[in-house]
Amino acid sequence: MVAPGVDCLVVLGDSGSSGFGTGGRGYPVLVGEALRANKVENFAQFGQTTKLMVEEDLPKVALLRPNIVIVEAGMGDSLPHPSERIQQLLERFVPSTWHGVNGLERRAYFSGTRRRRAQQWIVATFKTNLKRAIISVTGGFTRSTPEEYRTYLEQLFTALEATSPIIVSVGLFDLDQHNFPKQHALNVPFRTVREDVLERHPHILRAEIDHRLHRWDDFHGDHCHWNAAGHATVAEVIIEALQPVLPELGPAHITR
Repeated sequence: MVAPGVDCLVVLGDSGSSGFGTGGRGYPVLVGEALRANKVENFAQFGQTTKLMVEEDLPKVALLRPNIVIVEAGMGDSLPHPSERIQQLLERFVPSTWHGVNGLERRAYFSGTRRRRAQQWIVATFKTNLKRAIISVTGGFTRSTPEEYRTYLEQLFTALEATSPIIVSVGLFDLDQHNFPKQHALNVPFRTVREDVLERHPHILRAEIDHRLHRWDDFHGDHCHWNAAGHATVAEVIIEALQPVLPELGPAHITR
């Protein structure tokens, strides 16, 4: 059976929740299908931090007043990057596609054409090695501090509880430490903050995905973003988290 009466499902998140590279089968779509939701609004964006969710997404959620909100917040805040000053210096010498806070990120997947794929792999490997060298020497820059994350996550959850009866918080997870040096160490304080905030919001459901993700079968080649199989895994964990409040939902059966 499926849960009745789910009119609107909203997803807040960063690039992980956008579902790119899945053929339109990201976890928001999969969960929406399991719920038979009449409407699924996915506000996830590349580089979205918790601060931006508060500033940009909350007004839209307030208008929709969804039955369920899924929140994937924290990875965009805690992902390690070279410092802004070094990135700005690099941008004087590198192509425009390397600009911005995501400029040195490894591409998620490669072309199906052999020659193009080889070119992309060379560029991706160079970017990874350059980023590793910079972060190893200068330390990693994150878009938010743990305390900033605490402030905005508290604001986000408090506002959502006023508009939506069911909220699911998707947990943070580890990335490939080769492609994202120092990510685990930088990620730990953000995990602690999330736990602290959730203790003050006991009615928010938890979808803890880190121990369920298959490394690296559930990821694209960057070992950061989930592929179709990974989104199916995340959808299963979210559906399991919803079962205590939606017993009609039944077991998670996600087509992979």
